[in-house]
Amino acid sequence: MKSKLLLISDSRELFWYCSRKLSGQCEILHSKIQDYKKVLLLAEVLSVICVILDTSSLDSSATHEIRDFVADNFDCTFFTVDSAFGPLPLEVDSLCPTHQDEKAFLIESPSPPFYPHDKKNHVKLLEKFAAHEEPVLLLGESGSGKSHMAEVIHLNSSRRERVFVRRNIAELNPSLIESELFGCVKGAYTDATDRKGLFELAGDGTLFIDEIGELSLENQAKLLGILDTGKFCRVGSTREMQVRCRMVFATDADLLARTREHTFKKQLYWRLAKFVVKIPPLRERRDEIVPLALEFARDVGVKLSEDALSFLESQDWVGNIRQLKFCIERSAVLADTKTLFERDLIL
Repeated sequence: MKSKLLLISDSRELFWYCSRKLSGQCEILHSKIQDYKKVLLLAEVLSVICVILDTSSLDSSATHEIRDFVADNFDCTFFTVDSAFGPLPLEVDSLCPTHQDEKAFLIESPSPPFYPHDKKNHVKLLEKFAAHEEPVLLLGESGSGKSHMAEVIHLNSSRRERVFVRRNIAELNPSLIESELFGCVKGAYTDATDRKGLFELAGDGTLFIDEIGELSLENQAKLLGILDTGKFCRVGSTREMQVRCRMVFATDADLLARTREHTFKKQLYWRLAKFVVKIPPLRERRDEIVPLALEFARDVGVKLSEDALSFLESQDWVGNIRQLKFCIERSAVLADTKTLFERDLIL
């Protein structure tokens, strides 16, 4: 029987890492940090051999509270790590395979996304660009994780404590996109009231605009003006306002081809193309399929068998992460058991 490791964390990336690093050595369970007391007490029937606490985002009182709770209720080894970006203590590797009937507990505080395994080129670029203030353009197929990568930029930047505002241009009413972006003043149009646009709402944080290729030529010109001058006006006003937010854009369209078709402004394309990150499709990131699948399965309360995981890993996922997520959610609803086998999966 495999030993069981409980990861108490709000970080999906840490769960992916543990799933990859400790695969085959132990069974990994996952819970949110706010539930650590309830989960530990429910697991009281099993021996706790190890607790790891990441103190990077916890104040001293919270750290001592968790340490004291563990010490009062369990006879176990206790580790702390200084940073969410650090590796697991080496002792965990030796504990998991040798204590086959015991449970190790890992407690980790909420933290920015990180990639402890070999970093891919697009992740390295994201981290480098995060340190600068220039706009970033994310290119990738639909469902490939561009929205998540925008958050990676935000959480690795100096603005990580500020707001992260996202909006998909394709989801907005075309007639109201201008006021959504720039805001408006009372009387600017019928029923118009004073309201802030996305650039104001983002404040000193990060503004992520998805499907930038769907922006009209008129609004493309206004966006170009903002990128060049750092200023904008609300609809119906001539008072200039200063842009304070960091901007990240994304699209699954071929913007260069659209410039040749005269549906996307060349000047705007070259302005955005200064810092570009191409997000590979999921079929080119096969090492992420199993961790993602396990996370999605946990979210809907099911488990995945070995043959199910092998089957999922073998698929091309033309719809990328979104298709994988929907596959597991759909299969979980239609299956008669809480463990999904290959035969239960519906692509």
